[in-house]
Amino acid sequence: MRTTLLQVVTCGAAAILLVALAPSPLRAQGTTLTYQGHLDNGAMAAGGLHDFRFRLFSVATAGVDVAPPVCVDNVTVVNGIFTVQLDFGQAYATTADRWLEVSVRQDTGLNCGDITGFVPLDPRQKLTAAPMASHANSAFALDAADGSPTGAVYVDNDGRVGIGTTTPAWPLHVKAAGPVLILQDTNSAANQAGYVTFWNNVPTETAWVGYGSPGSADFTMYNGRPGGDLVFYAGANRVLLARSNGDIGIGTGAAVPTGKLDVRGDIKLGPSGQYQATCAEEKLRVIRGKVSAAGGILFGSGFTVSRSSAGTYVIGFSPAFPAGQTPAMTVSAEWTSGSAYIAMTNGVLSSGAGVRITNGGGTLVDQVFYFTAVGPR
Repeated sequence: MRTTLLQVVTCGAAAILLVALAPSPLRAQGTTLTYQGHLDNGAMAAGGLHDFRFRLFSVATAGVDVAPPVCVDNVTVVNGIFTVQLDFGQAYATTADRWLEVSVRQDTGLNCGDITGFVPLDPRQKLTAAPMASHANSAFALDAADGSPTGAVYVDNDGRVGIGTTTPAWPLHVKAAGPVLILQDTNSAANQAGYVTFWNNVPTETAWVGYGSPGSADFTMYNGRPGGDLVFYAGANRVLLARSNGDIGIGTGAAVPTGKLDVRGDIKLGPSGQYQATCAEEKLRVIRGKVSAAGGILFGSGFTVSRSSAGTYVIGFSPAFPAGQTPAMTVSAEWTSGSAYIAMTNGVLSSGAGVRITNGGGTLVDQVFYFTAVGPR
């Protein structure tokens, strides 16, 4: 047979095996197709045994195979007609364009492991309806555009959708090795307001997370349920609770915070956590200051001071401590070389206190002094 005279006259649309696979709706549609063609040898219809080699491409000319070649040995050709079963896998069952290249040789006893003598027939034949029809019965699953991976998006019998998984555990189950979800707001920066919202059955929004206002720089977590709190867990431990009334508890466990900030545990302060927070059994307020000999405030806040006469000063607490709640107060005079001074309180009230400074002989004298007042808030 002279290869220059070989030609494929027709390639039927090929019956796709939908009926054979139809009984189980959960079963993915097969990719096997029946290919029937007509082969002429010159002016005569070919007959006898022939070997056929089929290759699948994504382009009409040149390019590379999109699937391993399929070779069929010892095909009986009768009056030019031959029929073969081909299966290129998911590379065939795709919405992308596919072209089929057919090569043929008369059977000489060689098997498909030896491609000697195969002659490709031009042109490649475009497969259109067949791949689309093969994929149609798999409507419960979407494959990637090039056929791999299969089942990229999958819907099970309960309507659960899996992306990257064919066994979704929830109504939407996304499975991937890296970041699995990106929310991209394509508005301008001034108009972006991307967030995830939660609705109840009414439907009414009950919570949301994200940038709720266009252009906002604040990332917000919002719980709109009446009396709803924001709760943060690390494993089984509740580590932070932000209550709807504004109270915040850190390390309170199941307990409700008893103040605007309730911390159960040590509090570290300073750039390297080298300081401990002051602890007390009461809610205390501390006022401290340094007063000049003339009655001026050298440092400190939360108080006023005046000098009424030599060595006599009046300190006023601003604001005053709670009525009837007298603070504990200490005073000390600044030492001067060669002189000794004695500082003492002269009546301490919730609103203020008097201070007297004397020298070693008991005479009232003006002198710099320090004080500390500690009382309840």
